[in-house]
Amino acid sequence: MRYEQKARNEIADWERKLFKPPGWLERTSKTISKRINNILPPKVHTLLTATIKSIVRTALFGAEYTPQRPVQRTSSLEAADQEAKRLLSLYQKIATRSTFENCSKWCRESERRPARGRISPSSRSSAKPQRTPIGCED
Repeated sequence: MRYEQKARNEIADWERKLFKPPGWLERTSKTISKRINNILPPKVHTLLTATIKSIVRTALFGAEYTPQRPVQRTSSLEAADQEAKRLLSLYQKIATRSTFENCSKWCRESERRPARGRISPSSRSSAKPQRTPIGCED
């Protein structure tokens, strides 16, 4: 089977799954979501809507600054897919690296901060634990 035919079959399977009628879980979650929306006061609903709009606006603003390069026409779909996989892997590595760099930066800064008062060993359990970013746990 040629690569193009295999890709067409994968797309057809994806379309079948996409247009399949919702199952029990999807219907139940939609019902629960509607009930929660009816319970929420209008002010809270407005606040949530504004927050989501702000998140989307920020993502779109950031998309303006991503590097843009002309579309490269390749001779085959397989070559284009391989290039896409390579770029996806690169972007994942960049995102992971920047996450760990931010984490290590946060850890270094927290070590440099002066202590605001020592906690005695007997009162350690009652003290609030210090929050650490995800991925910085020992």
